[in-house]
Amino acid sequence: MARFDDISIGAQLMRTYTMRGWRGGIDDTSGPPTDLSQQTWYYIVTDLWFDPVKGDTNPKKGQMVGVRRLNGHGEAFGRKQGHTRRGLASNGFHYADRDYISECKAFLAAKEEGKVVGIGMGLVLRQRP
Repeated sequence: MARFDDISIGAQLMRTYTMRGWRGGIDDTSGPPTDLSQQTWYYIVTDLWFDPVKGDTNPKKGQMVGVRRLNGHGEAFGRKQGHTRRGLASNGFHYADRDYISECKAFLAAKEEGKVVGIGMGLVLRQRP
């Protein structure tokens, strides 16, 4: 059984990118070339469909998955990216290691209630009593 044979709409996926330079862009050469950092982006499966052109000779090649990236609020944004089910693994996707959407929603709720206060780039946000 392949990794994504049981994938369904609403499944959360993750993809880890390795970046060079302190600004994070892969083409950014302002940082030392040995300065590598990793960033994980989370995605949600929005669509499943069969592409008859790709699946003409092999039905497994025609099983398509549409994913969209999740922002810091736990909402899908950007354009939909289409991949084959087999291509998800070769493109570096994995099932998410946590429920990213519920974590984002819980963080935003705690921020609204005042339980979480951002540092604000070192500025004083409120005076302590």
